[in-house]
Amino acid sequence: MRGTVTADLVVRNARVITMDPRAPEQEAFAVAGGRILAAGTSRQMMRLAGPGTEVLDLGGKVVTPGLIDTHIHVVSLGSVGAGAGLGFLATGSTVDVSAAKSADDILSLVAERVRTSAPGEWIIAGWPPALRKGGAMPDRHALDRVAPDHRVMLTGYPYSVVNSRLLREAGITAATPVPEGGEIVKDPVTGEPTGALAFQAIYQLLPTPPEPPVHETESAILRVQREFLSEGLTAYKDVGLRDNAIKAYQNLRMRGDLLCRAQMMYTWLWSVRDAERAAARFTPYGDEWLALRSVKLSLDGGITSHTAWAHEDWHRDFTRPVPGSRGYWKIPPDALMQMVDILNAAGLQIGCHVEGDRAIDLYLDALEAALARVPRPDARHSLIHCTNPTAEANARMARLGRSVCIETQAPWLGDADWAAAMGPERSARFIPLRSWLDLGIIVGNSCDFPPEPFPPKIGLSLACTREVEDTRWGTHPFGTDECLTFAQALHTYTLGAAECLGWDDHIGSIEPGKCADFVVWQEALPDIHPRDIRHATVLMTAVGGRVLYLREAEKVAGG
Repeated sequence: MRGTVTADLVVRNARVITMDPRAPEQEAFAVAGGRILAAGTSRQMMRLAGPGTEVLDLGGKVVTPGLIDTHIHVVSLGSVGAGAGLGFLATGSTVDVSAAKSADDILSLVAERVRTSAPGEWIIAGWPPALRKGGAMPDRHALDRVAPDHRVMLTGYPYSVVNSRLLREAGITAATPVPEGGEIVKDPVTGEPTGALAFQAIYQLLPTPPEPPVHETESAILRVQREFLSEGLTAYKDVGLRDNAIKAYQNLRMRGDLLCRAQMMYTWLWSVRDAERAAARFTPYGDEWLALRSVKLSLDGGITSHTAWAHEDWHRDFTRPVPGSRGYWKIPPDALMQMVDILNAAGLQIGCHVEGDRAIDLYLDALEAALARVPRPDARHSLIHCTNPTAEANARMARLGRSVCIETQAPWLGDADWAAAMGPERSARFIPLRSWLDLGIIVGNSCDFPPEPFPPKIGLSLACTREVEDTRWGTHPFGTDECLTFAQALHTYTLGAAECLGWDDHIGSIEPGKCADFVVWQEALPDIHPRDIRHATVLMTAVGGRVLYLREAEKVAGG
């Protein structure tokens, strides 16, 4: 204990879940200069207090390290409408559709924007999560009726829909060849494009939508970060950023305005040339508040849409295989091998979206080859989602050690639609959190917001229960063998997540020398039923020893 240093803050009379394996629980800790000075008993910590020390008596409340999300879209999806769909990033050309209850509501909001914008301007709207299970998105003809003269894009996953003006400008007709790794949906009667496009058809054929202005993005980031603090989220990786977003984050850091710590992941790369440009442009940089060291690849699609690349057919209604529904790659395999090799040699962290088992296997092939050529034993290249690996793939990841990590999404464990698409056998190995931890693989959890809700407590709960609300295939279609204990689940949102971000020397646990990021909870999280964790209440969130969110002071201080 560093008794010669006077603490700025002492937190005492608490139940501190430290995530430090040498002392998993403590009663108190002291903070100086924004970092943890010491942890121990309340009596010990008060010896470090001086006349100007703030003392926070928590009356026995539970304290955890600040929670960390390894894969979240604060800005990138906002710039193409999905973030705006949640009311956070309604900037630039995007439309806030958070109040929409139907496709007609979306069209009405687009029509409103038409009245206040000039012909030819972009109008981009998301497809809110509440509508995604309720029916098809509008087609180009519906968009044309409300916005014939604007460039309109309605973003979803895996399909986005554009109006006829954008189709004309892109030269997309009934005769347009479908790019490999993409789809152009056509009317079954006329053969004409419906306006729905997927993956490489979007990336290769459509013009790139404009980014929101830097100053608007700065304001939007801070709005989102305030929401994050209210749920105990103190650090995250923002995925798929373009230049304006990077500049916005840099400006906020230079002014000292960031409320949460942010890792920036550069935007999606689709070709060998993209990888060469990124390798030439970026050298990893940053500090404990803001860093850029990773780039985004995306190899396949999604399981529920049957576009994830798999060895076997996907299912419908849990038990019925759909012939020919094995998905496909979005990056040609030979190009992927070259891209991973280039980016690994450049010292960047690669994050690649892989959901189907065949996509996971190919990405591991590429990583093994690249690391054999340029060994990087602590690269922590990430498998993003990694939803349906085989046992052999898990063993390969374990053999790669700290050269790889997994950035997955526990909140998906509450959605029975995944089980319907996978069938019984694959559902049992869906997001196998316990197997990964047992094998010693680095695992960080996340929400993939948007479209999923961001509060980490939802993922904490589902990592422990694997329960679904829609019980068509039973309460536990994903089985219970892969359920985590609360301590294990918390690890994936703290120290494990920090390892994925390369910040484990700074955050992820409450121990001397680390940044003083912590959360105070109303409930005794280790003691309540895991099902109830999703309803837990954050009372206080501190980042760098500064209390940046406080719900109700009387509840923090009281028992």
